[in-house]
Amino acid sequence: MRRGQYVFVSHASRDKPLIRFVVEALVEAGIGVWLDNPEALGFSPDYVRQNFQNLKPGARWLDQIHDALEVSKCVLACCTQTFWERYRAGGTLGQEDSVVREEIAKGRGKLVMCRLDGFAITDVPPDLSLLQFGDLYE
Repeated sequence: MRRGQYVFVSHASRDKPLIRFVVEALVEAGIGVWLDNPEALGFSPDYVRQNFQNLKPGARWLDQIHDALEVSKCVLACCTQTFWERYRAGGTLGQEDSVVREEIAKGRGKLVMCRLDGFAITDVPPDLSLLQFGDLYE
Protein backbone atom coordinates (compact mmCIF):
# COMPACT_ATOMS: atom_id res chain seq x y z
CA MET A 1 0.00 0.00 0.00
CA ARG A 2 1.49 3.33 -1.01
CA ARG A 3 1.95 6.11 1.51
CA GLY A 4 -1.26 8.09 1.91
CA GLN A 5 -3.45 5.60 0.02
CA TYR A 6 -5.65 4.70 2.95
CA VAL A 7 -8.47 5.73 5.24
CA PHE A 8 -7.48 6.45 8.83
CA VAL A 9 -10.08 4.86 11.12
CA SER A 10 -10.46 6.84 14.34
CA HIS A 11 -12.30 5.11 17.19
CA ALA A 12 -12.29 4.46 20.90
CA SER A 13 -10.30 1.31 21.72
CA ARG A 14 -13.23 -0.18 23.63
CA ASP A 15 -15.27 0.07 20.41
CA LYS A 16 -13.09 -2.34 18.41
CA PRO A 17 -15.86 -4.99 18.29
CA LEU A 18 -18.25 -2.36 16.88
CA ILE A 19 -15.94 -1.23 14.09
CA ARG A 20 -15.07 -4.63 12.63
CA PHE A 21 -17.91 -4.57 10.07
CA VAL A 22 -16.88 -1.08 8.92
CA VAL A 23 -13.23 -2.11 8.55
CA GLU A 24 -14.16 -5.31 6.69
CA ALA A 25 -16.37 -3.34 4.28
CA LEU A 26 -13.51 -0.94 3.51
CA VAL A 27 -11.06 -3.78 2.88
CA GLU A 28 -13.58 -5.69 0.74
CA ALA A 29 -14.04 -2.53 -1.34
CA GLY A 30 -10.28 -2.47 -1.95
CA ILE A 31 -9.67 0.53 0.30
CA GLY A 32 -6.52 0.54 2.41
CA VAL A 33 -7.04 1.06 6.13
CA TRP A 34 -4.87 2.60 8.84
CA LEU A 35 -5.91 1.11 12.14
CA ASP A 36 -4.02 0.72 15.37
CA ASN A 37 -3.80 -2.93 16.39
CA PRO A 38 -5.95 -4.57 13.68
CA GLU A 39 -4.98 -7.93 15.14
CA ALA A 40 -7.32 -7.15 18.06
CA LEU A 41 -10.20 -7.54 15.59
CA GLY A 42 -9.14 -11.13 14.97
CA PHE A 43 -7.43 -10.64 11.60
CA SER A 44 -4.52 -12.94 10.78
CA PRO A 45 -0.99 -11.52 10.52
CA ASP A 46 -0.98 -12.12 6.73
CA TYR A 47 -4.32 -10.34 6.32
CA VAL A 48 -3.02 -7.42 8.38
CA ARG A 49 0.17 -7.15 6.28
CA GLN A 50 -1.83 -7.13 3.06
CA ASN A 51 -4.60 -4.71 4.01
CA PHE A 52 -3.53 -2.40 6.83
CA GLN A 53 -1.19 0.36 7.79
CA ASN A 54 -0.74 0.34 11.56
CA LEU A 55 1.57 1.17 14.45
CA LYS A 56 5.11 -0.09 13.96
CA PRO A 57 7.47 -1.09 16.77
CA GLY A 58 10.34 1.21 17.64
CA ALA A 59 8.73 4.60 17.00
CA ARG A 60 6.65 6.82 19.24
CA TRP A 61 3.00 5.81 18.74
CA LEU A 62 1.69 9.38 18.95
CA ASP A 63 4.11 10.50 16.23
CA GLN A 64 2.97 7.59 14.04
CA ILE A 65 -0.69 8.54 14.53
CA HIS A 66 0.04 12.18 13.71
CA ASP A 67 1.96 11.25 10.54
CA ALA A 68 -0.78 8.83 9.44
CA LEU A 69 -3.47 11.46 9.94
CA GLU A 70 -1.49 14.02 7.96
CA VAL A 71 -1.12 11.87 4.85
CA SER A 72 -4.31 9.79 4.87
CA LYS A 73 -6.87 10.39 2.13
CA CYS A 74 -9.71 10.45 4.64
CA VAL A 75 -10.32 10.24 8.38
CA LEU A 76 -13.30 8.07 9.27
CA ALA A 77 -14.42 8.84 12.81
CA CYS A 78 -16.44 5.90 14.15
CA CYS A 79 -18.53 7.73 16.73
CA THR A 80 -20.09 6.14 19.78
CA GLN A 81 -20.91 7.20 23.33
CA THR A 82 -17.46 5.91 24.35
CA PHE A 83 -15.81 7.89 21.52
CA TRP A 84 -17.32 11.15 22.82
CA GLU A 85 -16.46 10.32 26.44
CA ARG A 86 -12.82 9.83 25.42
CA TYR A 87 -12.95 12.96 23.26
CA ARG A 88 -14.14 15.10 26.19
CA ALA A 89 -11.47 13.55 28.43
CA GLY A 90 -8.74 14.68 25.99
CA GLY A 91 -7.22 11.25 25.41
CA THR A 92 -5.77 10.02 22.13
CA LEU A 93 -8.93 11.03 20.33
CA GLY A 94 -8.21 14.59 21.41
CA GLN A 95 -4.79 14.31 19.75
CA GLU A 96 -6.36 12.93 16.56
CA ASP A 97 -8.97 15.65 16.73
CA SER A 98 -6.40 18.47 16.60
CA VAL A 99 -5.12 17.20 13.25
CA VAL A 100 -8.67 16.66 11.98
CA ARG A 101 -9.63 20.21 12.98
CA GLU A 102 -6.61 21.54 11.08
CA GLU A 103 -7.85 19.66 8.01
CA ILE A 104 -11.34 21.14 8.40
CA ALA A 105 -9.84 24.62 8.73
CA LYS A 106 -7.85 24.05 5.52
CA GLY A 107 -11.11 23.13 3.77
CA ARG A 108 -9.93 19.72 2.61
CA GLY A 109 -13.13 17.92 3.61
CA LYS A 110 -11.09 15.04 4.97
CA LEU A 111 -13.32 14.10 7.90
CA VAL A 112 -16.19 11.63 7.55
CA MET A 113 -18.15 10.80 10.69
CA CYS A 114 -20.30 7.73 11.18
CA ARG A 115 -22.59 6.89 14.08
CA LEU A 116 -22.29 3.35 15.47
CA ASP A 117 -24.53 3.57 18.53
CA GLY A 118 -27.31 5.67 19.97
CA PHE A 119 -25.27 8.53 21.44
CA ALA A 120 -27.06 11.82 21.99
CA ILE A 121 -26.38 14.59 19.49
CA THR A 122 -25.68 16.83 22.51
CA ASP A 123 -22.50 14.76 23.04
CA VAL A 124 -21.06 16.10 19.79
CA PRO A 125 -18.96 19.30 20.04
CA PRO A 126 -20.86 22.21 18.44
CA ASP A 127 -18.46 22.75 15.52
CA LEU A 128 -18.47 19.04 14.64
CA SER A 129 -22.25 18.76 14.97
CA LEU A 130 -22.51 20.86 11.80
CA LEU A 131 -21.12 17.92 9.80
CA GLN A 132 -23.47 15.28 8.42
CA PHE A 133 -23.05 11.87 10.04
CA GLY A 134 -23.35 8.61 8.17
CA ASP A 135 -25.72 6.59 10.34
CA LEU A 136 -24.57 2.97 10.66
CA TYR A 137 -26.48 2.37 13.89
CA GLU A 138 -28.91 -0.57 13.76
